[in-house]
Amino acid sequence: MEFTLPHIKEGETEKLGKIVLGTVKDDIHNIGKDIFKAFAEAAGFEVIDIGVDVPEEEFVNKVKEHNPDIIGMSCLITAGISSMKKTVEAIKAAGITDAKIIIGGGRVDEEVKQLAGADAWADDAAKGVRLCKELVGVKE
Repeated sequence: MEFTLPHIKEGETEKLGKIVLGTVKDDIHNIGKDIFKAFAEAAGFEVIDIGVDVPEEEFVNKVKEHNPDIIGMSCLITAGISSMKKTVEAIKAAGITDAKIIIGGGRVDEEVKQLAGADAWADDAAKGVRLCKELVGVKE
């Protein structure tokens, strides 16, 4: 990706929005997150990657710092589902309501989206980027 992405992004001038992205607490998986990040950047999003095993408070602090249009949370393991829910609750408790929240990963589906209180979910990177475009009002 580090060799390909600069060529994909050449000529890209329109920024679609900003995403704060991380893997939730108790999950250290990053491959899906990193693939989504590359796809989102190629599509025109600015992505602030805050890493893996990110506690709720860190998500809140980074969202306050960067004021993104979208907050992206990833998890691959079942334990991450409760972390997603707690993170969404912490974000909302902090009064952050402008940013849309998308969750993604192998264990994520509509039921998990409802449980966590997110705005959208995706189980693959390409679908996630399409949904992010929709969340910021970009029509394809």
